[in-house]
Amino acid sequence: MKNTVYPLSAIVGQTAAKRALLIALVNPRAGGLLLSGTQGTAKTLLARAAGALPQVGKLTQLPLGATDDMVFGGTDIERLLADGVRTAQPGILRRAAGGLLLLDEANLLPRPFLHAALAAAEEDASVVLVGTMNPAEGTLPAAVLDGFGMFVSLSGADDAAERRAVVRRACAYSRAPEAFAADYCAAEEELGASVAAARERLADVAVSSAMRTLAAEFVVRARCAGNRAELFLTETARAAAALAGRTYLLPADMEEAALYVLPHRMSAPPEMPAPPQSAEENEGDGADGDTQDADDTAQEEQGQDASQGDHPEVGDAAGDDSRADESPSEERTEESTDEDGGDLGDAEPPQNPVGGGTDAIFDALAQMTMPLLDFTRERRAVGAGSGKRLTAVSTAGGRMVRDAAAREREHDIALAATLRAAAPYQRLRRSAADGRRIVIARSDLRRAVRERKRGANILFVVDASGSMAARARMRAVKGAMLALLREAYVRRDRVGLVAFRRDRAETLLPLTRSVELAQRLLRELPTGGRTPLAAGLSEALLHLAGAARRGELAETLLVLLTDGRATAAPEGEDPAQAALTAAETIGNTGVRALVLDTEQDLVRLHLAAQVAAKMHAPCYTLEELSVQRILHLVKGVTRDFGA
Repeated sequence: MKNTVYPLSAIVGQTAAKRALLIALVNPRAGGLLLSGTQGTAKTLLARAAGALPQVGKLTQLPLGATDDMVFGGTDIERLLADGVRTAQPGILRRAAGGLLLLDEANLLPRPFLHAALAAAEEDASVVLVGTMNPAEGTLPAAVLDGFGMFVSLSGADDAAERRAVVRRACAYSRAPEAFAADYCAAEEELGASVAAARERLADVAVSSAMRTLAAEFVVRARCAGNRAELFLTETARAAAALAGRTYLLPADMEEAALYVLPHRMSAPPEMPAPPQSAEENEGDGADGDTQDADDTAQEEQGQDASQGDHPEVGDAAGDDSRADESPSEERTEESTDEDGGDLGDAEPPQNPVGGGTDAIFDALAQMTMPLLDFTRERRAVGAGSGKRLTAVSTAGGRMVRDAAAREREHDIALAATLRAAAPYQRLRRSAADGRRIVIARSDLRRAVRERKRGANILFVVDASGSMAARARMRAVKGAMLALLREAYVRRDRVGLVAFRRDRAETLLPLTRSVELAQRLLRELPTGGRTPLAAGLSEALLHLAGAARRGELAETLLVLLTDGRATAAPEGEDPAQAALTAAETIGNTGVRALVLDTEQDLVRLHLAAQVAAKMHAPCYTLEELSVQRILHLVKGVTRDFGA
């Protein structure tokens, strides 16, 4: 044994994860492996144990606090200070060649580092990439998920006997790590030997035309984008055959590979278009809809769960495979040694989530949810607003992204950068330095330029009048907002809701990240009555002004959902003119906004478009709200954020 790393063969359960790790070690061209699960499901333990197997190579970890020079390489400071010679020092990505590169908590890593690690593994066939993530702490975009060849969702132990084994082995390892590891030395040697033998055999494993056809059929059925899935599927199946001691593929190899390669790439089939609404459903604009309140509220409560289910998180790509991730144990271990990875009975393919909306606006706004999340995660405000991440330059705290010349009374000195700046002059300075080893001048001082995440304020201003209630508008808004709230905790985003009906507007949901509070308030949201559009816009303006006064480091996106038919205003004012005046006031603040015109009557007045023009905001009708269109318009509205 190289050290006292917890042995892979001592881990209870997690048969699918063990098997996938062995496949990844045999064939790096399988694309590596992403392990997803809640705390205590042995994600990191499994990865480190695999990296410590005999004859496998070495383990290199990319830590969360890594800097650019640590990852990509830089100057050897020690030699520069000692000899005055500038030499390159390889970074983590270079040192990972020929071994296993561990991206622990990959979803929390800076995005440039994550992309660089994926690129390094793709270019260097000797790097085995293994990532871990907890979906509760953040998700990964589909493009990053697609870079991992295999995916396994881990769950906690449900059996009491397994839990006892976990505790017993964890205690034994804590008391005497070396003695505990020695008990599994033979099993570890056998696993390492099987991986080494499979590596030798891999070059002789051929893929027949029938197997390539089978791989293509699997990918077509899973509706995977691009051709990476076929390539990873074939390479994974080759590794499985090599582990089994064969130089040819069987359908069982391809089926096993599909369990790991397809779950995080599966796409939902296209939904059938919703039937057009009848003219009767559009009656009642401007009428007092109080009699509809009870029915509308009941319908909204019944539709709430369905709307939530239509927005699976990207980070939990395996869908139902995360069904039991609540184990509090720190290590997962099992009674048997599982030298060959065991069977794959626990690694069932996930169910493919399919949306279930039945109303046109519900479908459109449900599809809007994930693109709105792109607004919260893809903008960056460093310096002049370059980049794609919603972050802000910070004077205290945050991750260091670069260094700069120190200012007067600088407290945040970048030590490594300062030493690099001083190193070339050490030979000249030491002669007059009274024996000091390192001489740093004021001109050498460099300061750290840091950045930290910024939250986004997304304020929904929703028409809750009778005409909106008749078409179940509120049900759609609830689904979109709750999906946003599920991401808000880790993104530091806040979502709020202003609703207007009858003769007034009220803040039903202050800007919050609390999913529990949001669910309670949204379920109680009433609908019906007249349309006081001016009051709703004035209430939204109060929130925007309050955020500006507090100096919050957050961009704001206002999303107005209305048909524009203002029918209520303060006494003596024209409802339509009052709404346009309030919209113009919002437009003068410079707040970014979107107006979604929900008008669906046969004769359309396009009043919402007039409101949008006063707000300097784009206006889109329901017919335009496809998935691709929403993604395009949200990115277009936020393109200049941080500039």
